[in-house]
Amino acid sequence: MPRGDAGARVVMTVQVSDPDGLSDVAKVVTDELLGGKLGGNNADLPAYFYFDPHDDGTAPDETAGDGIHSTSGQPGGKINDLNAVTMRVGVRDNSNTVVVADTVLEVGPKASGA
Repeated sequence: MPRGDAGARVVMTVQVSDPDGLSDVAKVVTDELLGGKLGGNNADLPAYFYFDPHDDGTAPDETAGDGIHSTSGQPGGKINDLNAVTMRVGVRDNSNTVVVADTVLEVGPKASGA
């Protein structure tokens, strides 16, 4: 994730699977964690994603139905204060089984060409 460029575009992709097949995936959501807690308003977020990740082939998602869900956003107000961002991904299937996973993304230098 780029530091120092509030206008940078950030694309996040999440690979999702379900033992009953991809058609069983009902919802995929993401959140940012700050100090182990869900982020607050946009000014406090390290990144802001405009919509939930989707797998329908509409940009920024590349291929519909491949299990790779994508969303886009931009760095938030706290991005310059952090060395890493914890992203939480939640997936719910049609039987209302929910799986949550956290991943840490490093905050790097300003994006090249920006």
